Order: sequence, then C-alpha cells, then structure tokens
Amino acid sequence: MLSIKVLIERDIDLCYELDLNTVSLWSKEQWINEFKNKEAKVLGILFSNLIIGICVFHVVLDEAQVNFFAVDHKYRNKGFGAYLMKYLIK
Repeated sequence: MLSIKVLIERDIDLCYELDLNTVSLWSKEQWINEFKNKEAKVLGILFSNLIIGICVFHVVLDEAQVNFFAVDHKYRNKGFGAYLMKYLIK
C-alpha cells in the first residue's frame, strides 16, 4: 500500500538513515534542526509502512522551496518520486 504522510520529530532517525543511504546530504544535527524549524514541512512516501522517500520543503509566500528530496535506491525508477512530487505540487 502506498501512502504519503507528514513526518514528525520521532521520525528523525528514519530520515537520517534514508539520507545516509542515498545522498548523504545532512548530518543528524541538521535533521534535528530541520524538524525544529516551524516553517519546514517533511513528507514521507511509505510503501507497506516503510519510508521509501522523503521531501523537505519550506513554504515561502505562494511557493515551496524544496530543500531535500530523495527516494531509496531500491525504489527508484518505479514512479514513487514522481508520485511524491505530484502530491507536493497539489
């Protein structure tokens, strides 16, 4: 089952782990700071209750600034990233 949910602070370890296994962009401290930032929104795409992709964005007026976007290597080229981006655009 495929779903998208807003990730919360208790999901930091899952986000950090997915980041380490994909783009290795942020440290654990940066993830903690991003979740503390009230302007940041963190979405996760879940496949059978497993987080397979993450999008972090900030809403600035009528636009969204995407700061992080990654999909687990095992789930790439299957449309999951496109699904998450279409959800974000809506």
